[in-house]
Amino acid sequence: MVRVLEPLGSGEFGEVLLVEAPISAFPNDSLDLDLPKGAKDCLAALKRLKPDSSAETKETFLAEAKLMYGLRHPNILPLLAVIPEVPALLTGYSEHGDLRQFLRRRLTCEHTSLDDPGFISNSSLLDITVQIASAMQYLESVRVVHRDLAARNCFVGRGLTVRVGDFGMSRNLYCSDYFKVTGNAVLPIRWSAWESIILGKFTTKSDVWSFAVTCCETFSLCRERPLETMTDEQVIHRMVSLYKEQSSLTKIPWLPKPDICPEGVWEIIMNCWIRDADSRPTFKRLHQLLLEEKRQIENQTVSNSVQI
Repeated sequence: MVRVLEPLGSGEFGEVLLVEAPISAFPNDSLDLDLPKGAKDCLAALKRLKPDSSAETKETFLAEAKLMYGLRHPNILPLLAVIPEVPALLTGYSEHGDLRQFLRRRLTCEHTSLDDPGFISNSSLLDITVQIASAMQYLESVRVVHRDLAARNCFVGRGLTVRVGDFGMSRNLYCSDYFKVTGNAVLPIRWSAWESIILGKFTTKSDVWSFAVTCCETFSLCRERPLETMTDEQVIHRMVSLYKEQSSLTKIPWLPKPDICPEGVWEIIMNCWIRDADSRPTFKRLHQLLLEEKRQIENQTVSNSVQI
């Protein structure tokens, strides 16, 4: 028996509800959740379409649900159940909600030991990017393209565990982040690679571009949308200019460097915005580089502490 706790959001195509569901209702292999020992119930997000949704919308919704059902990774939000007759689905829910809202409620600090929930350390921000890269490396390995990677589609649980989710299914909650490009195509242009918007090409390497934007969101605590001072039309015009660029290895600072982003991490981010998609790093490489950067910063912190 699913018990509705509160609405999380609604939009043109449906609504998302926070619910409580009995653990016994789900297969054991679907419960990749951070639950207290002995828990009998778990929090979940119930996403359902409106009854009058078109057949095409229902088909797309269920196709995306089918895509999620086989994914198992510590940093991927698990799909718990699909209810095709509604249609609706139940996904795991992270208690702190989406990364954008989580970060916007916080200030940065230098020390990881600070317990005040209104703060987050710089090293924790780097760890968040490492976790997202780990999730995307997994998707890359199983040849799944996310198409909508952004802070709004990453979720924060206990112990700052971050999980990537919402494979195109939460657009109604952040409708201002999406722009109708051609026909009925509604895309997150400020997070998208130029080739996705201009050529309609979505690949793991276009996800890499979006990952860099998500990293910038993280290190700026999501204080504003990417390219906030530009209109949607100006963003697209900038992409057209990049499309016409002659040098395939052009590397541009698509966004300004966040003040607290480490220089080494910024160099990694910049490589994600190479014009030629094939020349961008893989997620496997990005995960390795970010882990190395994290270790170097941690070692430097320990060294400074010893000297003091």
